[in-house]
Amino acid sequence: MPRLRALRHAILLPQGDATLFAWGLLLCAAYYACGLLGLSTPQIGNNVSLIWPPAGLAFAALLRLGPRLWPAVALAALLVALSTGAPLWTATLLALGNGGAMALAAATLRRFGMHPALDRRHDLRLLALGAVGAAALTASNGVFWLILGGALPLSAATRAWAYWWLGDLMGVIVVGVPLLTISRHTLARLLSPGLRSAALAAGTLLSTWLAFRGEAGGVSPLLFLPYLLLGWLALRTGVFTASVTMLLTAAIAVGATIAAQGPFAQAAPTASLAMLAGYLATLAAMPLLVTALTGELGSTEQRWQLALAASQLGVADWDLHAGEIEFSSRWHALLDEPALPSQEPAQGFWSRLHDDDRASVQVALASLRDAQSEAARAECRMRRSDGSWRWFELNALAAERDPAGEPLRLVATLRDVHGEREANAREQAADGLYRQLQERMARQAHYDEVTRLPNRAKLALLLQEALATSQREGSLLTVCHLDVDHFKAINERYGHGTGDRLMALLAARVQASLRSWAGGDDVAARVGGDEFALLLRTATLRESHHAVERVLRQIAQPCDIGLAEGPITVTASIGATVYPYDRVDGDALLRHADQAMYGAKQAGRDGYLFFDAEQDRRTKDRFVALGRVQEALDASEFALHYQPRVDMKRGRVLGAEALLRWLHPEHGLVGPSQFLPLVEHTGLGVALGRWVLGQGVAQLAAWLREGLDIKLSINVSARHLQEPSFVDELAALLARHGEAVAEHLVLEVLETAALADVDYTCELMQRCRELGVRFALDDFGTGYSTFTYLKRLPLDQLKIDRSFVQQMLEDRQDQAIVEGVIALAHTFACEVVAEGVETPAQAARLVELGCHAGQGNGIAAAMPAEQMPGWVRSFAGVPTATA
Repeated sequence: MPRLRALRHAILLPQGDATLFAWGLLLCAAYYACGLLGLSTPQIGNNVSLIWPPAGLAFAALLRLGPRLWPAVALAALLVALSTGAPLWTATLLALGNGGAMALAAATLRRFGMHPALDRRHDLRLLALGAVGAAALTASNGVFWLILGGALPLSAATRAWAYWWLGDLMGVIVVGVPLLTISRHTLARLLSPGLRSAALAAGTLLSTWLAFRGEAGGVSPLLFLPYLLLGWLALRTGVFTASVTMLLTAAIAVGATIAAQGPFAQAAPTASLAMLAGYLATLAAMPLLVTALTGELGSTEQRWQLALAASQLGVADWDLHAGEIEFSSRWHALLDEPALPSQEPAQGFWSRLHDDDRASVQVALASLRDAQSEAARAECRMRRSDGSWRWFELNALAAERDPAGEPLRLVATLRDVHGEREANAREQAADGLYRQLQERMARQAHYDEVTRLPNRAKLALLLQEALATSQREGSLLTVCHLDVDHFKAINERYGHGTGDRLMALLAARVQASLRSWAGGDDVAARVGGDEFALLLRTATLRESHHAVERVLRQIAQPCDIGLAEGPITVTASIGATVYPYDRVDGDALLRHADQAMYGAKQAGRDGYLFFDAEQDRRTKDRFVALGRVQEALDASEFALHYQPRVDMKRGRVLGAEALLRWLHPEHGLVGPSQFLPLVEHTGLGVALGRWVLGQGVAQLAAWLREGLDIKLSINVSARHLQEPSFVDELAALLARHGEAVAEHLVLEVLETAALADVDYTCELMQRCRELGVRFALDDFGTGYSTFTYLKRLPLDQLKIDRSFVQQMLEDRQDQAIVEGVIALAHTFACEVVAEGVETPAQAARLVELGCHAGQGNGIAAAMPAEQMPGWVRSFAGVPTATA
C-alpha cells in the first residue's frame, strides 16, 4: 500500500480520487501492452513502427477521460522505451513528449467541443487537425532526442520524422477511432448485427483477404471493394462497427504484406510499408466521412422533426402518380389515430373530410395545377378516431412537377385550429355584445331612457352646433328652460310610474311642436325630472314668442295617462333667452333661461318670461361694484373728513359732521354719493357703517383728550340702525373711550329711516339716549313726517335739507319751508341746523329767521381730521353774520 500511494503521487493524480487512479493504472497497462504489440509490427528503419497503436490508445483515452491522465501515458511510454534498450534519460524525454503531446491535443479538442461519436463534419475536421498535430509533436520530440542520443543519424532525420509521424497518425486512425466511438449502444449494435450488417462486415474482410492473398505485386479489383463495403456498413451500423471492421481489415492487410503477399509486397520494404499505410489510411477515412455526412443529415432531419413537433404540424407526402399518401406520426396524433408507418391510398384522406368542406379543399388543391401557384390553403373539418369533427388548417405546395408543370408530388401540413376558431367565435360574440353594450351606454350617456330625448350631456353638444349655425346663418336661437308646474304633487299622488308616463307624453308633445329648418331641426332635451330644454331657431323676436306660446299650448292639452279618473291637465313655466341678443356662451344661455323660468314661476306659473340681458348686465355691474367697495374696505381705502358746524350769530364752533370719503387709487377722492346708495341696503353697508362709527368715535375721543371741546355728528343708515345688536355694539364702543365721548356724540338718521318702524325706532333711540348719545333728524323736509311721529321720536336736532337752504333766497316756497322747519324745531324744543350754507347772504337770512347753527362749504369744506384743530382755533365767525 505505501508503494501504491507513492506511485499515485508520482503520476500527479489527486488524492482521494480512486476512480481516476484506477483508470490511470488501466491506461498505463493497456499502453504498455499496445507498445509491446507495436514493437512487434514491421519497422521502418530501426526505430519507427508502421502503425503505433499506443498513439491511438492515448489519443482516445485522454480525449474521453480527460487530459489529467497524461502521467499514466508518460509512465507507460517510459517503460516501453526502456524495453527497447534506450538510455534512461532518452526514454524519459521520449515518454514526456509522447504523453504531453497527446494531453495537449486532447485538451484542445475538448475545448472546441469535439463529439467522440464523430457524427459531424466539424468533428472530422477536429479529429484530423488533432491527430496530425499530435503526431507531428510526438514525431518531432522522438526524432530530436534520438538524434541527440546518437541512436539516429542526422541524415535520416527527415525520413524518420515522416515515418514516425505516419505511424502515430495510423495508430490514431486505426486504433483511436474505435476507442473514441465505443459506447454501450455501439457495442450492442456490434454484438447483435443484422443479417445485412454481418454480411457487409464479412464481405469487407473476405474481399480484403482475397485481394491480399494473390502473388506479390498483383493488384486485384477486390482491393477497392472494401471502400464500398465499409462505407455501406458505416451507413447502416455507424462508425464504431465500421472502424472495428477496419481494424481487422488492417490486420489482414499487414499480415499478408509481411508474408510477401498482396499488391504492396513486391516493392522495397520501406516503400511497400508506406504504400500499405496510405491504402489503410484512405480506407479508414471512408467510414468516417460516411458517418459524418449521415450524422449531419440525421441531425438536420431530427431538428426538422423537432421543429415540426414544436409547431404542432402534421406532415403528409402525397404521391399523385401512385395515388398514395404517407402521413407523419404527428398527423395521426392530431386525428387521434395510431401511427401507421406505411403509405395508404389517397381515399383515406378524402374519407376523413367533412362533406361540407370537401369542395373547398378540392378547389384549393386544384389551384396548384397552375405553375404560378406556389401554395394552397384551406380550413376544413376532419373526423377524429372517436367520430368527432375538428377544424384544421391545411396548407399544401407542389414539391415536384413534370415538364408540363403538372404536380407529381404534394407536401401538405395540418394544423389544429379548432381552439382558434372557437376563440374567434367567442371573440366575435363578445365583440357583438360589446358593441351592443357600447351602443346602450352611448344611449344612456346621451339620451334619457324614459322620454328618448337627448340628456344634458348631449344637449351641450347640440347647443354648440346650434350656436355655430346661428352665427353662420345670422338667425336667432331661442334657448328655453321648461318646468312642469306641480309635477312633484302628481308624482307623489299617482306614483313614479305614472309620472314617467306623463313625462313621455309631454316629451312627445314638445317634439311635435318643433320645426325643421335647412340648417338643422329644433331640439328638445330632458335635463331633469320635470325639466326640459328647447333650442328653437327663429327669424325674429316675435317669432320666438310665438314658438314658446305654441309649446305651452301643446303642454296644456289634457293628458290621458291611463288614470281611472280620466285625463289630467298640467301646465308649464318657460324661461327663454335669445342669442345673439344675449351674447354669451352655451352654459350661460342655459343659466339665463333657467333664471327667467324662475321668474315665470314667481309670476304665477303657466306662462313664460324672456331673460332681460340689459337688466342682467346692470345687476352684474352692481355686484362688481359691491365687490370693489368690499375690497376698498379691506384695503383701508376709506377715510373720514369733517365739516365744521358753527353758531353763525355768535361766531363760534359748535361741532363737526363726519363725512365718508373714498381715497380711490385711480380716481382720487370720491364722495359718498358715488357709492353709498349702492351699499346702504346691504350687509356691506352695515359693515361700512360700523367702520365709520368706530373711526368717528375714536377721533372724537382723541380731540377731547387734546382739549378740543366739540360735538361730532355721525350718520347712521337705516339698515345699520335696525340691526339687533346696534345698541350693544355702540355701548361697547363708548365704553372703550369714556363717558365724555357719549355726551359729545350725535347720531344722524334720515327721516325715512326713522319713520320705517316708529315704535322700534323710538325704543332703540331711547336706549341709545340712556348711554348719553343724542339724535339728529337729517335732511328734514324730504320725507313724510307727521307731527305725531315727531312728537314720539326723542330728537335733539332737526337738520334742514340743503335743497331748501340753497334756493331760499330765490324761491319763496323754499324760504317758507325753512321758516316752517325752524318754527317746528322751536316748538319741539329741538336745535335746528341748516345744511348747505354756501353764501354770507344765506347765513344772514338764516340768523334773521332764528336758525343760528349752520354748516356748508360757504363756512368750511369737509377736511381731514388733522386740519380740524387748527381751523377751529383760527375761526373768527361768519363775516356777514351781523350784517
